[in-house]
Amino acid sequence: MSDNPLVGTWKLVYAGIRSSEDVNEQDLYGPDAVGYLMYSNDGYISGHIGNVSLPTSGFAAKVANALGVSGATYLSYCGTYKIEGSTVTNSIVISSHPNYLQGERQHNLKFGAIA
Repeated sequence: MSDNPLVGTWKLVYAGIRSSEDVNEQDLYGPDAVGYLMYSNDGYISGHIGNVSLPTSGFAAKVANALGVSGATYLSYCGTYKIEGSTVTNSIVISSHPNYLQGERQHNLKFGAIA
């Protein structure tokens, strides 16, 4: 058993932009977004998030696919991570979005109940 609190699979609760008052401002992947983050004990991370409300068949799906809508509503990435105090730093090695490959991404850790 690991003493690392991040190790395991985490299910998305919300993907969006929040104001400084912790108010939800904008859904980034739509109201039906689904996502998972997986942190391994040996320092690797993998993440996937997307909008599951996209059309899956018929003409609407063909149009969405042709316009690249799936690329704009899905993100996957993997790499390594490290924890320092209350900050986790993700170093992305490969991603479905090129802008995720630019350097390290730091996030504040906060564990507790979801309001």
